[in-house]
Amino acid sequence: MINQESGRIVKTDIVCNLLRTVIYTTPEDLVPVVYLSANRIAPAHEGLELGIGDASIIKALAEACGRTEQQIRVQYKEKGDLGLVAKASRSSQSMMRKPEPLTIRKVFNTFHLIAKESGKDSQDKKKNHIKSLLVAATDCEPLYIIRLLQTKLRIGYAEQTLLAALGQAAVYTEEHSKPPPEIKSPFEEAAQIVKKVYSVLPDYDKIVAALLSDGVWELPKKCDFTPGVPVGPMLSKATKGVSEILNKFQDVEFTCEYKYDGERAQIHYLENGSVEIYSRNAERNTGKFPDVVAAVSSTRARKNVAISDIKVDVCVFAFDMLYLNGQALLQENLRIRREAYYKCGESINPDVWFEDSEVWEVKAADLTISPVYRAAVGIVDSNKGISLRFPRFVRVRPDKAPDQATPSEQV
Repeated sequence: MINQESGRIVKTDIVCNLLRTVIYTTPEDLVPVVYLSANRIAPAHEGLELGIGDASIIKALAEACGRTEQQIRVQYKEKGDLGLVAKASRSSQSMMRKPEPLTIRKVFNTFHLIAKESGKDSQDKKKNHIKSLLVAATDCEPLYIIRLLQTKLRIGYAEQTLLAALGQAAVYTEEHSKPPPEIKSPFEEAAQIVKKVYSVLPDYDKIVAALLSDGVWELPKKCDFTPGVPVGPMLSKATKGVSEILNKFQDVEFTCEYKYDGERAQIHYLENGSVEIYSRNAERNTGKFPDVVAAVSSTRARKNVAISDIKVDVCVFAFDMLYLNGQALLQENLRIRREAYYKCGESINPDVWFEDSEVWEVKAADLTISPVYRAAVGIVDSNKGISLRFPRFVRVRPDKAPDQATPSEQV
């Protein structure tokens, strides 16, 4: 079994062979197999959680095995693994009629049912779903069903191993087995491609679908950063002092920033005008910050925290740009990403930027093409924008928010 192996390469081979088998026999099972192997039931940003504790699992296990809850608790304390208790309890129980065998899709779909139960009697309904799985489980199935429910799979490999195995399994798939001529080490490079794609689009549904339809070599084109799906944050490296930084970045231009006491988040402004806010763990926190949503979209949040109830003001310190107007900027240099909140000609680069807070009505004699001003640059000319000839301030427009000002396209 995989948890008895210690080498990463051997573990990767075992998982790869499992995924290859699924791809060849029942490719429609690949998504649930991958999710359950990762001990997940959905992408993290969807916030779909099982919402059950040990008490509900113990109750379901007791009812499924004809034991008392106290007996289960005593064994749990002795073994330290509720999955092992489940396996022992089910194997010692004789059955008059053999149940329908469990399938991977049946288990996965039942987990989704458990996660979606809400309201009155939801815990009882969740318990009954668990019980139905345990009654049908045989051999080592109760062990892993319980561990999956507890999100303690204990099979001895990290998600990076799963991603590598998925890439390698895709290489073996006959339809897409021939790599492009520039690929020198297909298995290694396929593993890196899947890992990289997952870091910018952590959604197995989309990745698996693209792998099965177009193969691993086309994956970066098919699965790129998508607004509404938070990208995995890059981890930081602690330093012992300023001298270490100066030594490491000798003769290299670098930037320093204040570390704020706050929460690192991703703010996604979607095409439909809605705003989503995600934590560094990809948790959806939109309802927690209606004032941020209002600042970004000039609309009020529909639920959860009311703006009128806010006691502590939140400041947004934007430090990076990941995506702009249909173009992912993740692979661009930091300088390029920073240059993308604001565009201006080099000759008019301001010393100070002000927060936009008012819309001004301005009258002008004419609109002219300008090599200096950047409004509508790229629309009327690849390197020139549009400027106002003899502009005159008329009045402040209190009826409009800054994001409702006349856009470049209209100009």
